[in-house]
This record gives sequence, C-alpha cells and structure tokens, in this order.
Amino acid sequence: MRGSRSTNPRQRRVLSDGIYDRLKAEIITGALKPGHYFSETELARRFRVSRTPIREVCALLEKEGLLQSIPYKGYLIPPITFEDLQKLYQVQLIVESACAELAARAIASAHLRTLEQLCRSSYTFEDRKSYFEFIRANFRFHALIAEATGNDLLLGIVLDVENKLQRFFYQTIGLGAYGPQLVEEHTAIVRALRDGDPQRARRAMEQHIQNTKERTSKLFLK
Repeated sequence: MRGSRSTNPRQRRVLSDGIYDRLKAEIITGALKPGHYFSETELARRFRVSRTPIREVCALLEKEGLLQSIPYKGYLIPPITFEDLQKLYQVQLIVESACAELAARAIASAHLRTLEQLCRSSYTFEDRKSYFEFIRANFRFHALIAEATGNDLLLGIVLDVENKLQRFFYQTIGLGAYGPQLVEEHTAIVRALRDGDPQRARRAMEQHIQNTKERTSKLFLK
C-alpha cells in the first residue's frame, strides 16, 4: 500500500515531491481557489498516502508563502490582493536589480548558457498550458540570476518573492499578449550579463521589473 509504514524514506521523498508539484501547480493556476481550506486528512485521502508526506509538502508550500496553516482547521490558500502585489514588486525591484549587478561580475558560463535558453521562453495567447510552462521558465530565469551571485541570503529572498508572484502572473497573463516583450527584456538582461557589464545588467533588470509591474498591475485591476 502506497501510504503504509513500510514505505522507506527515499520512496516517501519521491512521493512527497510528486504531491508537492501537483499541489503547487493547482495553487498557482487557481485550480485551488484563494480562500479554500483543506486538512491533512483530506489530502491524505485524495492522494492515498499517510499524513506524513502531506505534512512535509504543506510545510514546504507554507514556507514558500503559498499556504497558511490555520490551527484546528488545516491549511488555507491565501488570498491574492493588489496590495500584496505592490509589496512584492517593491522587494523584487530592490533585490533582483542588485542580483543582476552582482551576477554580471561573477556569472559562470554554464549559468549563461542556461539563461540564454530560458530567456527565449514565451507563451501562446489563450493556451493555458503554455502560460504555466512560461511561468515556470520565468521562475527559473530569475532564480538562476540570484544563484549566480553566490549569496544564499539573496537567493532565499528571490525564491520567496518569485514563488508568490507566480500566482499573480498566472491570473493576469491570459489578459494580455506580452510574450515578445518579455523575451526582449529577458534577452537584454542576458546580454548585459554575458558582457560582464554590472550597471547595464542592473538597468536592464530594473526596466524589466518596472515594465512587468505596470503590465500586471493594470491587468490585475481589470
């Protein structure tokens, strides 16, 4: 039985990872609506596992800001508010612009090759599967630049912000066709990183975040 006590730690980790991916996708895409409550028991029944892997997954999603633990009730999908979006962009502008500047001074060729692939990622208007795939690629793009700084504290902040922003992106991405602009902006960042130009990398990231903030904020308020 999948949820039996005989399941070894490695099997539980693989199983937990699968549940994590599914739940995270459902939260990001809105399949699990903001304000929805569920318990560990409900999820254990749904996925046919014990509560242990469910508890591990929920703890990780809570750490990423995608779940809230509610005493005696279980877990809540947090609401999505315009105020939260503005706060996230404030932090992103400060931290990720600095990350781009630092990364330009020390980025490895392997990182650059991956970024060059990721910066070409786009999406097809009205194709919801492509929205999700693009949002995942966008997450990797921003996380990899933070990772290239070699500063774990900066990386942690970026991962936290980008995890939360994914929900906003998915909610608004289908309201406007901005694929080509996003590719252009990401490409400008990568070119500056490849050229080892810290100030240009900072400016390109700042411009990208400001543009994304303007696009997303307008669509979010529609």
